[in-house]
Amino acid sequence: MYEFFDKLVSIALPACPRDFRGISKNAFDGHGKLHPRRQRAIDLPRRSDYDKVSKIRGMDIVVVTTAQSDAEAFAFLQEMGMPFRK
Repeated sequence: MYEFFDKLVSIALPACPRDFRGISKNAFDGHGKLHPRRQRAIDLPRRSDYDKVSKIRGMDIVVVTTAQSDAEAFAFLQEMGMPFRK
């Protein structure tokens, strides 16, 4: 999980789209869960042969924490390196 989170934060989120400025603070659901915008599965690392991809598919990623509020989850995820908009 930590390896996936690290790759999501450091590689996948900044790579799609190219003008990525961070995740909106409004992406929380009110209960400490983060629902960032849709990602393309092809943007995640470990893709070996892009020429074999016939169709680019989207995927939803939800980051669930044990936080009791959006503010707690925001503080935690910010410390973990989640790139939020300024």
